[in-house]
Amino acid sequence: MKNEWIKKAACRGLDPNFFVPERYDVKTTKEAKKICATCPVKNECREYGLNIHRFIDLDGIFGGLTKIERLRILRKENLPRRRQSPMKDIKFRPIDMKPCGTTAAYTRHLRNNETPCPACKQAHALWQWDYRKRHPRKSRAQRVA
Repeated sequence: MKNEWIKKAACRGLDPNFFVPERYDVKTTKEAKKICATCPVKNECREYGLNIHRFIDLDGIFGGLTKIERLRILRKENLPRRRQSPMKDIKFRPIDMKPCGTTAAYTRHLRNNETPCPACKQAHALWQWDYRKRHPRKSRAQRVA
């Protein structure tokens, strides 16, 4: 089996949450590292933590190393922390893209630095008119008082 070393780990049978301490919880981190220091499979666990960290962002202590310590080692080795997605350069368009003639399409035109089409301008004008009708501005006397 691939991870037979886990059966020999000193942390086996302990609460797994103990090895994922809260941020800045120095006391729990030190106690977990003490257990790792006496572990007979510390090196295997450390390698597992470093290898798994290249694929997912994993908190916790592995082989006596915290997440930040693992990141430092990976940076020194100049190895990728996570696998690069093959889809990273593809720009996705929203599936439910609203058609022209709606206020959502009007804002989409503006967001894309485009001049809104006449149908979108009309939809936006109607929305503004309706909004102003429902939310009338206060007169100058009412604003000052």
